[in-house]
Amino acid sequence: MASPTVPWTVTLRSRRPDTVDLGIAAFVLALSQLEVWSRQVSGPLWAGTAVSLGFGVSILFWRSHPLASLVAVYAVMVACLPLGVSLENFLGSVVPGVLVVAAMSARLPLRPAAVGTALAYLVLLVTALVDPGGYLWGGFIIGGAFVAGRLIYSRRLLIEELRTTTAELERSRDQQARTAVAEERSRIARELHDVVAHSVSVMVVQTAAAQRMLEVDHDRASRSLDAVQDTGRQALAELRRLLGVLRPGATSPGLVPQPGLDDLESLTVPVEHAGVLVAVERRGRVRPLPAGIELAAYRILQEALTNVLRHAHAERARVCLCYGESDLDLEVSDDGVGGPPLLSGGGHGLVGMAERAALYDGRLHAGPRADGGFTVSARLPLGTAS
Repeated sequence: MASPTVPWTVTLRSRRPDTVDLGIAAFVLALSQLEVWSRQVSGPLWAGTAVSLGFGVSILFWRSHPLASLVAVYAVMVACLPLGVSLENFLGSVVPGVLVVAAMSARLPLRPAAVGTALAYLVLLVTALVDPGGYLWGGFIIGGAFVAGRLIYSRRLLIEELRTTTAELERSRDQQARTAVAEERSRIARELHDVVAHSVSVMVVQTAAAQRMLEVDHDRASRSLDAVQDTGRQALAELRRLLGVLRPGATSPGLVPQPGLDDLESLTVPVEHAGVLVAVERRGRVRPLPAGIELAAYRILQEALTNVLRHAHAERARVCLCYGESDLDLEVSDDGVGGPPLLSGGGHGLVGMAERAALYDGRLHAGPRADGGFTVSARLPLGTAS
């Protein structure tokens, strides 16, 4: 199996012996001492006692340093040969020999685990010169310990990968949430800009007209001021609706439908009261469109008419809506002296209209006309609306 992507030290539980390590080392030491002092192990008593202590100390770091522990255990086994201590039926040597192989193969990558296991087989091969039967029996046990350890290693690696994947998914979820919040803020900013810019522009123009007419035509000045009040009320209503969405605990009964193309009169009437005659023309099969397309088209027309008031100094404007089978074409033209700057700061103005069109894979064009005036045209594909 491939090596893990984490350092070895991450997979090791501890660098110092804990209660479990001390308990197992004490068990191995007690078992081997019992076998030595009960004379179940052939050889000098002092040599058996020394070998027993060697096994107990070697197994002490079987989890924190499995490869070093394996080398120490099998070095003690090799030392048994010149000391005259027989390993035949010596459980005090079998338990640590199997345990260190299993621990090493469970905690280290394949290459060092294979090297350690090969070392264990080499030691058994040397001892086979004295006890061939013991070599065969020990070979099966070590092979089983190695396989069991690799299974544990695979499970450990899988858990580590799952943890990494879970952490990445959580980070991705948080990033998506932040992106959604940013997009919603951008959308609300565009809505606020469209509402405030259009309404304030209309109110400024109407107030200026009323001021000029105060000494000449009181009735017309009064109508202009009434229009200012109506526009202000409409702007406040839309602002309350937008801010109501942001208010914690806001409920749906307090909301109102988003404006659409059926509400064009709410755009054209204030512009006409401000002194610009607006002609609206609809072509093609007029029909209800998806809410997203309706709102985008409404806001594009709203911004275009606002620009007519703010920049064009026009007397007439024309709004054309062409309902195609797969596209909605919008056009706002005027007979003024020019249009807004081609780029306006903050992502609003013409840039904001282009962003709304691009949201539905549409496109927007704005520029001066050859015969004077300014034209804003947009095409919104209907197939991408949801």
